[in-house]
Amino acid sequence: MGADRGPSSSGKTTFSKRLAVQLLACGISPFALAKDNYLSTGILTPLDEDGKPDFEAISALGSRAPDSDLKRLIDGEGCSFRITTF
Repeated sequence: MGADRGPSSSGKTTFSKRLAVQLLACGISPFALAKDNYLSTGILTPLDEDGKPDFEAISALGSRAPDSDLKRLIDGEGCSFRITTF
């Protein structure tokens, strides 16, 4: 298991996709959990000092935290979630 983190537009998704390609080439089937898929939407999204959505704030995570999905995957169970695209 691995994790990468950083601010918006720092290349986390690009890195994850490149890592997945390399792992597949080594016979390992990776699965990425993206924080973006757990963000609140609409009126629940916190705003920054300029009134714009603040997706970096921890409070931007919705009520469904990724840790429960990660535990289920480690235990060999399945999970489903919304895919968010920006």
